[in-house]
Amino acid sequence: MRTLKQNHTEAVKPPGKTVSVTYRLKKSAFAAILENGFSIGYVNIDLQKDQDADPNGFSTKGAQSYRCLMEKGGLRVTLYAEGKTGDFWTLELEIDGKAVAANPVSVETDGKGHLDYDNLIS
Repeated sequence: MRTLKQNHTEAVKPPGKTVSVTYRLKKSAFAAILENGFSIGYVNIDLQKDQDADPNGFSTKGAQSYRCLMEKGGLRVTLYAEGKTGDFWTLELEIDGKAVAANPVSVETDGKGHLDYDNLIS
């Protein structure tokens, strides 16, 4: 399994505004998210804390939200994962209580078994 050499949330943060973000992440059974491999708006997401009853589901709970940096071009979402052929993950986001237009973000395993994503979402 790959490991991240540097925490991707340590990158130089661009200018922007702080927004409140909630999420729901669902993955296939064999998809494995790398340790410290999920961040939204330069904030590392604590998947252990956000674990649902379903072992393949994660989400913010109740009134919980993450205070994230929204760049001029959108909200940076980064997720590093590995899996087998046919594995996937899907992500739904709300920014300041409103669903983003890109919902749901879906990624399937590439030819190397990676399910990586690093893009701006608005």
